[in-house]
Amino acid sequence: MSEPVLDIRRIYYTIESEGIHAGKRSVFFESPACYVSDFCNLCKAYKEDFATFIHTNSRKRMLTCEEIKSIMVQFGCANIVFGCGEVLVEEASESIIPDLVNSFHNVTIETSGTFLKKIKNINKKIRHPGLLTYHVIMNRHVNIEKASKCLGHNDQIKVIIQDLFDLKTLEKVCAALGNAEIFAVPLPEKITGFKEKIVFDYVLKNYLPCRVLIPQHMYIEDVE
Repeated sequence: MSEPVLDIRRIYYTIESEGIHAGKRSVFFESPACYVSDFCNLCKAYKEDFATFIHTNSRKRMLTCEEIKSIMVQFGCANIVFGCGEVLVEEASESIIPDLVNSFHNVTIETSGTFLKKIKNINKKIRHPGLLTYHVIMNRHVNIEKASKCLGHNDQIKVIIQDLFDLKTLEKVCAALGNAEIFAVPLPEKITGFKEKIVFDYVLKNYLPCRVLIPQHMYIEDVE
């Protein structure tokens, strides 16, 4: 029987800028299955190559759990982020993610929150639940009530901001789930043309119960 593998679009070593591991060295593993690709400007804004990439651009790579662990050893780092895509689409995520967490890696998963059955199956296999965090992406296409059902004690809500419509979505999320840990992440102005200060002013003016976090890794990588 073949070993389970994850389909990874891109891997890079950087500083995590969101959630409970903000400011820590992390390795990002991006899935080609994306929940925001219909309206997000991020992927097409990436440069052809970054010095911190293990492999570059859109060249896909199938990775086993042991290969992921080896990459983490290479960087002397314990923080794994599966982001900028929906890793839970992958069948192998149900076995690989628990293995990584149970091997004492801090794992953050960005998800649309629509894979509730898979999330429950993964959570059942986790021996160290404090090491696994879900960042549930709330955007104009996500059912807020449905997505919020997967939230656990460590989990947080992420709203990606690139225009005024997204700010309205943020306001709706805060109104519906104000007791949850919510953070707004404005994409860099050079990608969207939307000034980050508008986000700051909107949150202050409307007294929104959230944190505004700047995606530091995008500035480190000099996304243009």
